[in-house]
Amino acid sequence: MMCILRFFRYKHAASNATEPTRVEAPPVESKSQSPPQVPPFKLCITPPSTPVKEHPDRKSGESSETAVSHHAEMENGELSSSPRSFPLRRQSSKKVEDAAPPSPPPSLSSQKSIKSSASKRSDTAGKPVKRRSTQEDSAFNSFKRLCEAHGLLKRPAGLGEHDVVDGINDEDTLQRFFYAKQRDVSVAHSQFKEASLAREINQLCSFYENIDVVAYEETRNLYPHWIGRRDKKGQPICMFDFAKLDSKTMAAFKESSAKMDIKRSDLKMPGIVSTEMLRAFTIFDTLTRFVMPLCSAVPSRKYPDIAVTKMLCVVDISGMGLRQFWNMRGYMQDFSRLVGINYPEILDHVFTQSLTSIHQIIGAPSYFPTVWSWIKKWVDANTVKKLHILQSAEVLPTLQQYLDMQNIAKKFGGNFEYEHGMQPKLDAEVREVLKWLPPNASLPMGPLKWIDEGKRGRIAVAVGVNDGRERGEKVASLRSGSKSTA
Repeated sequence: MMCILRFFRYKHAASNATEPTRVEAPPVESKSQSPPQVPPFKLCITPPSTPVKEHPDRKSGESSETAVSHHAEMENGELSSSPRSFPLRRQSSKKVEDAAPPSPPPSLSSQKSIKSSASKRSDTAGKPVKRRSTQEDSAFNSFKRLCEAHGLLKRPAGLGEHDVVDGINDEDTLQRFFYAKQRDVSVAHSQFKEASLAREINQLCSFYENIDVVAYEETRNLYPHWIGRRDKKGQPICMFDFAKLDSKTMAAFKESSAKMDIKRSDLKMPGIVSTEMLRAFTIFDTLTRFVMPLCSAVPSRKYPDIAVTKMLCVVDISGMGLRQFWNMRGYMQDFSRLVGINYPEILDHVFTQSLTSIHQIIGAPSYFPTVWSWIKKWVDANTVKKLHILQSAEVLPTLQQYLDMQNIAKKFGGNFEYEHGMQPKLDAEVREVLKWLPPNASLPMGPLKWIDEGKRGRIAVAVGVNDGRERGEKVASLRSGSKSTA
């Protein structure tokens, strides 16, 4: 009996050992249950461990200092819409130019607020900012010392013995760079160094002295130019008719540029600009080196103790079509880079007339908002903030706040006879500070500069080449008692 009981006990234990173990299935989540929280996305850019192929659109001449400068701007909240490298090139593919303009994506600059120096100062005079605090003054002096330590304040190559340095590396020019970068000493120094390098490598001072007068005037017609008048603050008024930039004009400009013999620096460094941009430099150099010092010499202006370093610009875009705007995107981008990098804080206000007449022709109420979205993408954010888009009924009342009637073009309701590309018609106060040297009675065509002859004061000199001969003609002198920026 005991043996039988042991047998059944052994068999029962063996059957329990061979029975499979049941696994409890996990509860199934309901579809209505909220998904797990995803941590916020953070973009971290780190140097690659292996060499990276150069992007085909990236400029081959970009220096490491330029990249560092751009990185510093990003850290300071300045997202510039224009690249910081040369040469400045535009798309020339016929297929691209003829293509219908696509709908642009939202501009990053329209989504992110960018602080500018204009928001931190009162709109007072032509000078970028009059230093107002000990802290600002100390920072500016640090900026000057840093520029001097790197040799940026030495006399630029290509200047004559008596040539003034106004508009190149004088104190008022340094202040424009300083305040353009919100008083950041390091970033302002980096940009001024980049602009000085471009001037040196491309031998801009020598090019300015020797450019053909006809080539200069052809270039002048493609950019805002001084009409010889000033706004209520004494700043030069520059005007421009955008409809003049048709494909035929731009093609002729490129063709004449290709024929020019350009002398470059022997230094094997990045910074070489295209011939078209080199010619554009001469137009803005005339503004900063000649026109603004001349306007500063007028004692009867509103702020006689502050040098004029800005201009007011009136641009007519009423005659442009949608396709013409699209085809001119390269021009606008190059213009923005040229001014933003090499002539910062030179614009006080830019007034443009809206495309009301084109709205009536093509019946497209969404036309201008599309163009405006392109402009904001192509032009530097700080420049966009200075643009005033006016409807036809707003043009005259708005301009009257800044200009006298005799300085407003008739096409906008004023009394001034304006024609695109005209030579400056000096107002009475500007003519008063000039003593004409025979046989002159007005400013000649072509580039002009100032020389300082000591006791004889400043002399206006016409430079450039006319019919194969260098000019170097003395045109006028500043009358005694007139203030200068020396």
